[in-house]
Amino acid sequence: MLTKLYSMLGQFSPAFRDLSHLEEHHKSFEAQNWIDRAYLNQIGCIVSIIIVTLGIPLDYIVYPEYFVEFAALRVGEVVFLSIMFFVTTLDSMRPHVFKITAIFTGSVIATVAVIIYVTEGAVSPYYAGINLVLIGIGFIMGLTFKEALAYSLFAILSYLFVSVLAGVPDGSWRIVIINGYFIFLTGVIAVIAAYFGYRIRFYSYAQEVELQKSNTALQEMDRRKSEFIANVSHELRTPVAVIVGPAKHLLEQQSGQLPPSARKVVEQIVRNGGRLIKLVNDLLELMVLENTTLAKDSYTRVDLKSILNICTDQLAPLFGSNNSRVLNAVTPRYPVWVDGNESQLERVCFNLIQNAYKFTDPGNGQIDVELAIADDFATLKVKDNGVGIDPKNHDMIFQRYRQVDGSTTRKAQGTGIGLALVKEIVEAHSGTIAVYSQLGWGSTFTLQIPLAQNQTDAIDPKETANNDIRRDAERDYLLNFDVHTTPETANKTYRSEGKPLLVLVEDENDIASMMLDALQADYDLVWLKDGSSAAQEIESLRPHVVLLDHMLPGKDGLDIAREMKRYSDTSTTPILLVTANARDTLKQDALDLGIDEFIAKPFSWVELRARVKNLVNRANLERVLSDRNTELQIAMDDLSRSEAQLIQSEKWRSLSSFSGALIHEIGNPLNIALSALRVAVKQTNPEIRAEALDDAKIGLERISDLIADLKDFLTPENTPVLEPVSLEQVIDRSEALHRDRLANVVVHHEGLSEAFVIGNKNALIQTISNLIGNSLDAFARRDLPNPSISICATSDQRSDGSFYRIQVSDNGPGIPESVIPMLFTPFHPGPESTSLGIGLSLCKKMVEQMGGEIILAESLEGASFEISLPSA
Repeated sequence: MLTKLYSMLGQFSPAFRDLSHLEEHHKSFEAQNWIDRAYLNQIGCIVSIIIVTLGIPLDYIVYPEYFVEFAALRVGEVVFLSIMFFVTTLDSMRPHVFKITAIFTGSVIATVAVIIYVTEGAVSPYYAGINLVLIGIGFIMGLTFKEALAYSLFAILSYLFVSVLAGVPDGSWRIVIINGYFIFLTGVIAVIAAYFGYRIRFYSYAQEVELQKSNTALQEMDRRKSEFIANVSHELRTPVAVIVGPAKHLLEQQSGQLPPSARKVVEQIVRNGGRLIKLVNDLLELMVLENTTLAKDSYTRVDLKSILNICTDQLAPLFGSNNSRVLNAVTPRYPVWVDGNESQLERVCFNLIQNAYKFTDPGNGQIDVELAIADDFATLKVKDNGVGIDPKNHDMIFQRYRQVDGSTTRKAQGTGIGLALVKEIVEAHSGTIAVYSQLGWGSTFTLQIPLAQNQTDAIDPKETANNDIRRDAERDYLLNFDVHTTPETANKTYRSEGKPLLVLVEDENDIASMMLDALQADYDLVWLKDGSSAAQEIESLRPHVVLLDHMLPGKDGLDIAREMKRYSDTSTTPILLVTANARDTLKQDALDLGIDEFIAKPFSWVELRARVKNLVNRANLERVLSDRNTELQIAMDDLSRSEAQLIQSEKWRSLSSFSGALIHEIGNPLNIALSALRVAVKQTNPEIRAEALDDAKIGLERISDLIADLKDFLTPENTPVLEPVSLEQVIDRSEALHRDRLANVVVHHEGLSEAFVIGNKNALIQTISNLIGNSLDAFARRDLPNPSISICATSDQRSDGSFYRIQVSDNGPGIPESVIPMLFTPFHPGPESTSLGIGLSLCKKMVEQMGGEIILAESLEGASFEISLPSA
């Protein structure tokens, strides 16, 4: 019970939790506790000095006769406590902190005890001073459980001792008991508070140590991560330079000698190499900024104007005749000297201009760059008329790895490093950066960096081969960005006759170009670039396979796949997801959507072709199966219509088999009615006339019943209405349809009079009539001497309800063994039958529609059919 209570309380306070797992910190906590206890002792001394001092005017009011003595005692105690306070501030006394606590706590208890003794002993109102001391012991001093218990016992015993020593006045024992009771309770509370306070302090200390350890480990991991990224970035620079340098030289020096396909590949290498170099440079700059000392050690006095001019000159070709963007740069006529790192400041200028370039319209984009000096600061403004930034995102854009649109549907390339790098470089140079922007109205970035104290004799920016390579890479990156966003390159179609059709949805031009080159020899291709309307276009094209990039502008690949699954025409179209994201959750989400295949960037042509080929083969098989299913469905529909026609034909054939008997059945009562009517017309005797009319009525009623039976038999019902039906009436009607043929047959009935089932009357009449007709046909083929038919109904109780079993048996030749397996199968008549062979299948279908079953039962002679139907 106590354990459960402790567990519940532990949810609200660490004082009640199990702290055994933190025991390793106990020793270091005790060392720290000396320092904390010294501080708590100082607080205890100050609080005691205040309380003791405030007691002087109280003594004057309550016990003026002892005012001088009490004042001297209190002043002495204050002096002693002041000395204790000074002692606790000495580092050399920290090992003796527990003794100091005992001394000054004991002195306060002793002072209160002396005052109690002088002022009426046990009934002294100053007993409350003991309570104050106990509260301080429990809540202020930070004592251990044992210390708190010892000091509390000392305080209580001191009160009892001076009470006994001073003597208890007559009739005052009640006051003594009450005072002692409350002092004891206060002591218990003080001890409990000290115990749990100690546990809380220990828990807080252990948690702080654990947090520091975790923080240290995280810092170490972060340092190793930074070193790793820096090392990898350095290692990447060499192979990328080896790839990009020769490729660019080949493009510039021997462009005319290259075939178009080779030139296209070399251009892709240069563009994407520049993109990779930019990323590597950004990462390296971030790693450098991780070490503030290193960054500031590399500061020199440089001309910010020259740095800006170098950047704008390098980027000028991007604003030429083939691009409608405009770059305006305004700089002062004189140098602008600042103390800083040239490479980092150049990075700031490049990143700000690049950022403006990316988010302005190639058709009418304008970028204004202005450098000025104001109030001992170099002020650089970069203004554009691009898409703008929502004010709520202004702070976010300067955070590492964060982008205004960080979704998989963003339209602009980037890693979220550029502006964060700008801000960190500017702040490392003791500067500031701010942005003013509204959606649809462009953006203005303003940065300020302190000017160098001496504006002369500074160092000009150095032109190095490394700088040239880096600047060229920055420009190549923007060229790649422009190619990436040029609308004319989207929605290309490579189509011919007779090839499987593929749809590629990819916004990266170079990736799309590579995939198209790999596949266009074997497939018809349609390339879509924007994901917004991709699903609708795919539905209209109905391709064999769709290749979807995961990250697309407008809608990402998963959104497009989800939309395709909603369209019936594309719900089964195979999808190949192209992604650079290796997260397991992405694959799980894609599989849940029904995406068929994945291919990770980078990939080889061989892998791409193999995966696409497998999907195309599967799509072809599915299309063949779909066509066959359509043909099969058409055939099944035709078969159903033919079956319905044949069933009706069988009814007419059955009708023709007893039409002669039916005409005979109608002729006899018709002759009787006509003769009776002639007699009635000629007779004048009322009695004879009435008798003749009755005979005519009987004949006509018989004809009416026969017509009704015939109508019930011929009326088709696709979905029979189920209702309670009398088996006796069904049997009578069924036999009436064969009355003439049954003239020489013995018919035996049993259990019919009280039998009612749930069924359809017409369907039951058709079923029983068909069975009776089959028996009569068997009799006719063998000319049996004593033909008989037995129709019996018996009740049957089952676990699923009450049923009636209707058994129709005859003593005919029976059914050959070879016919029994296909007995209820349409169009399988017996060897001696002249029918189409659908009668029994029709009976089975009608019985099952009524919720029953029909079987061929075992019999010693002839044939026996058993029908089971629910009881009414």
